[in-house]
Amino acid sequence: MEPAIAYLVEAVTAALVACGVAYVLVDSHVFRVPRKWLQKKLPRVTGFLDCYACSGFWAGLGFYAALFYQRFLDAPIEASIKAVAVGFLASATARTWDVLVLFLVRHSAFPEEDGEKHGPKGRDGDVHA
Repeated sequence: MEPAIAYLVEAVTAALVACGVAYVLVDSHVFRVPRKWLQKKLPRVTGFLDCYACSGFWAGLGFYAALFYQRFLDAPIEASIKAVAVGFLASATARTWDVLVLFLVRHSAFPEEDGEKHGPKGRDGDVHA
């Protein structure tokens, strides 16, 4: 496989995985208790745990670094640039996922789960870019 295509496949895979991780961190019921605990103990983490773009970026960067750690030993600058690029791609993917889901929830006939209302500005009332 061509190196550019191989990197594209790796980047898209990492972005999709990071999108899933961002969902778990921001909205999942599985992570609700740890999320609430972290928000009480570390208030600065609140923005990270409420923002798809933020958590997607860091999850993408971390996933790429963990999966391809050997590349950081062989070519640290190139690997760092690729990891940041994957982080940005993951951030955009996670935010797009968030906007798409919010749109679908608002325009569906199904009620939202356990009374949570996600307004047009997001879960916490702020617009996250």
